[in-house]
Amino acid sequence: MRRWLSLIVLGMAVLALTYRPGPTAGDAGAPRMPAETAWIQRTAPYFQADPSAYNEALAARKQLAIASKTRDDIGMWQPAGPINIGGRIVDIEFNPKRPETVYLGAATGGVFRSDDTGRTWAPVFDDQAVLNVGDIALDPKHPDTLYVGTGEANGGHNNFAGGGIYKSINGGQTWGLLGLEATTSIARVAVHPEQTNTVFVAAMGSYFAPNPERGLYRSDDGGQTWTKPFFISDSTGVIDVLIHPTQPDTMWLATWERVRRVTGARLYGVTSAIWRTYDGGTTWTQLDETNGLPDPNGRYRPDLDRGLGRIGLALSASNPDVLYASFSDGSFYHSFFRSNDGGDSWADADLRNEVRDGTTFFSWYFGQVRVDPTDPEHVFVLDYEV
Repeated sequence: MRRWLSLIVLGMAVLALTYRPGPTAGDAGAPRMPAETAWIQRTAPYFQADPSAYNEALAARKQLAIASKTRDDIGMWQPAGPINIGGRIVDIEFNPKRPETVYLGAATGGVFRSDDTGRTWAPVFDDQAVLNVGDIALDPKHPDTLYVGTGEANGGHNNFAGGGIYKSINGGQTWGLLGLEATTSIARVAVHPEQTNTVFVAAMGSYFAPNPERGLYRSDDGGQTWTKPFFISDSTGVIDVLIHPTQPDTMWLATWERVRRVTGARLYGVTSAIWRTYDGGTTWTQLDETNGLPDPNGRYRPDLDRGLGRIGLALSASNPDVLYASFSDGSFYHSFFRSNDGGDSWADADLRNEVRDGTTFFSWYFGQVRVDPTDPEHVFVLDYEV
């Protein structure tokens, strides 16, 4: 007990010596300094952002629970809570052959399954070390095979790191880890519609530091081994990926330049863009203002010095030549575009500012698009309105 008290006192002393509040807005002429409180809370006592710390703590907690059942000298420990706080719902997936079976992924609460179209739910992922879900994908031919990419990719300051990608071949009864632990946050998992052992993983990477694990990963053996056919930089990840349903060598992805640091967040940049491939992901070409898309350096608010941020992509299943893209500027809604020719040309799809008028400063977090699978004109833009 004395040792723990000493450590607590030492930690408080370190915080007291380290914390220097920045000047207030009324301090005329004072240099601008970052507010360090949140950084100190998340990195004490060594003041380094360790993306594996949270997962290591979860694994240790799991081992303690196992040991407490088998060793008399430890005694029986019971969780004091909070237990499995789910946070946001990041993904919902239906079994294409049995639509009453639905899977739901929570930002910090694992995966739930319903076999009665959502009337009742049961957790199927709670025994895993990492409960932070980024995306779920089902094998379209064998839908009892599903993949869970961990680590919420929305990129807020309160996200927890993921621990790679998991796979189940029995509808979520048992799971295996397939690697990619250092990706930290996985935004999207996409399965090839014909060769379903081919899987793509869009990795956004670390929330708080540059890391080279960002990019698009590919496996041709159901996740046993991985290559990375697309990478821009250690500060730019892949936030979305689409596969053409009948010509699967044609794909699109969206990149997002995003790193949060103690001095502030940069959630936009010139490398935020849309890309296309015709050879299954081997080579990629950027689609830009020459195709009618927004200029990465363009601005719609004269008071904000920002370029493009998060980009949400959607493809019409009934007419795959039709694509939609929602753009943020790193905070606010930027624009909404449509293509009728697979991305060769794009046009503004929000000419009356109806989408813009319904959004606020969380487009960088919720900015995604969905299309009715039977009607390419019926589109949903996911955003946030005050």
